[in-house]
Amino acid sequence: QIRFQCLHQQVNLVHEGFVESCCFFHETLFLSIFSTFCPVLSKFFTQTAFPQGGDEEGDRFGSSLAAGDFDGDGYDDLAIGAPYEDLTNGNVTDGGKVNTLYGSVTGLTTTGSQLWTQDDLIGSNPERFDRFGTTLAVGDFNKDGYDDLAVGSPYENINSITDAGAVNIIYGSVFGLTTTGNQFWTQDSSGVNDIAERYDNFGSSLAVQDFNGDGYDDLAIGVPGEDLGSIINSGATQILYGSAIGLVV
Repeated sequence: QIRFQCLHQQVNLVHEGFVESCCFFHETLFLSIFSTFCPVLSKFFTQTAFPQGGDEEGDRFGSSLAAGDFDGDGYDDLAIGAPYEDLTNGNVTDGGKVNTLYGSVTGLTTTGSQLWTQDDLIGSNPERFDRFGTTLAVGDFNKDGYDDLAVGSPYENINSITDAGAVNIIYGSVFGLTTTGNQFWTQDSSGVNDIAERYDNFGSSLAVQDFNGDGYDDLAIGVPGEDLGSIINSGATQILYGSAIGLVV
């Protein structure tokens, strides 16, 4: 590592087969040298980078992030939530979406990128203020070697029940995330504890871990608005367990 002084100058160098990456702190520049056989430079993504859409006021693209290897190629991929995205030419306010970027030898790329909304999945259609993509989590729920994506929509209305909340599961494959076998979970799903109620906000938080050590990742789902009897907004957590067929109760 080479250390020398510079005056507020950003330097990017390529010299004799090496990439020299620079950063500085209090006018001191630190120079690190890496082989160019795998040069990975920092990248900046906005919605205009994707073929499926552009930047709009208030979308909040990047509000949630989750990484995993959805196509099993050894390069991690990235899911990016934009829960305030308006859909169907702006007629569905804050319907929400998730973009996926796939990893490569040069880092994340828009090649093969995907756009996900509730239109692509079972269980529900995009509705105003669902905010699909508010929360994201990644795990291999069916242990097939491809990471899967959980997407929270905590403001999803279940029938006439306002903001009951829902979670979609999108499974990975050799082709990346796919609609095959996708799941839709609410508190009204068979076997799930309790029932969907107003303002439960099922899916407000998500966490993945193998809680029972069987090799299948499991999913914890936060339900912060759950009422316990007369105790308003006491809160609860639902656990779904991984299996060979995906998440089960």
